[in-house]
Amino acid sequence: MVILTIVRMSFLQAFYEQKFFIGIKFPFETSNDFAYFGLHLWIIFAGSTLNVILLLTEGFTYGLIVVLIIEFRKLRETFVQIKEKIEEIAKLKKEHFKKRDKENEKFHDIQTKINDLDAQLKLQLQQLLIDHSSLLEIRHDLQKIFSKVFLVNFFTTTFSVCFESFNTITSPDIASFLTNFFGSVCQSWMLFIQCRFSELVKNESFAVAKNAYFCNWEEIESVEIKKKILIILMRSQKSAAFTNWKFSEVSLEQFSKFVTSTYSYFALLRQIYEVQHN
Repeated sequence: MVILTIVRMSFLQAFYEQKFFIGIKFPFETSNDFAYFGLHLWIIFAGSTLNVILLLTEGFTYGLIVVLIIEFRKLRETFVQIKEKIEEIAKLKKEHFKKRDKENEKFHDIQTKINDLDAQLKLQLQQLLIDHSSLLEIRHDLQKIFSKVFLVNFFTTTFSVCFESFNTITSPDIASFLTNFFGSVCQSWMLFIQCRFSELVKNESFAVAKNAYFCNWEEIESVEIKKKILIILMRSQKSAAFTNWKFSEVSLEQFSKFVTSTYSYFALLRQIYEVQHN
């Protein structure tokens, strides 16, 4: 690491002598190699510490969101099983209607199967209702914990990517060009992941409502079962996407707005820079 630091000192000197449209003052002589050596070591230490904290925080956040997505997906698949049971009950009721002779043993067997499936369906929907309510509460808790973090992350990433993109096109050497370019790409990618995961939560929640609606509930005679399905439908229709502290949804649409706004700020900085140097 020390050898790499010494090798990169020449690139760092070129980087810190770069001219911007605003004046930058250094606390030491730019030709002082030892100052650059100590500064670069500090950058490595601070950057490594920040990356560890960032990865732990981001990993914990996205880990919880992934679990939430998986659980929503399980609920969606459960409605597929419920649909199969409803279809089986409807089929048995048709046979039940044909064999109306109550002395017939098959009549009683079919009636018993229908009652058993109805009981299983009620229990399954009751558990599904509890699980769905728990997931919405977890999502609400995550929203309370991370909504401000999402907001700060959005604004800081917007301005950071804007300035790093500007530094990229004004870089005097390949080292600073690559540093700023990959820095802006990585930060944009992190914001994209944040928006993508929130979008997945919203889509999976809507998928639960979709599967609940198309589970052939109209063929059920039990009012109790219909009420439970209706409750899940009404809950799932509300967007489960996370928000930036109640300002806007964290979604792919917001990421597209981020790209647009970042480019606007970047174009403004570039115009000012060209006016100052022409």
